[in-house]
Amino acid sequence: MLRRGITPVYNLGDGNCVFISLAQLFFQDSSKCDFTRFMISHRLHQFPNKYHATKTYCTNMLIGKKPATGLELQAIADICFSVVEIYSTENFYQPV
Repeated sequence: MLRRGITPVYNLGDGNCVFISLAQLFFQDSSKCDFTRFMISHRLHQFPNKYHATKTYCTNMLIGKKPATGLELQAIADICFSVVEIYSTENFYQPV
């Protein structure tokens, strides 16, 4: 991973991995994962026609600490105007 310029962000595997990684990337502080989760949930809620995310879904994402799905990854890509790729340290060469 390091040879490709990718720095692993270690976490507990409790459903926060995407949000922890984003917090590390955006703020250089993985403890801001709740804020990044809020940002993504807010984006989904603000554009219900684009993402087809209900208010209940967005609330569950915030309160229930649900793991990110393809819906959140699309919102992240849209916010960042980029492609989002997910890697695992368990088997780096196999897509997650």
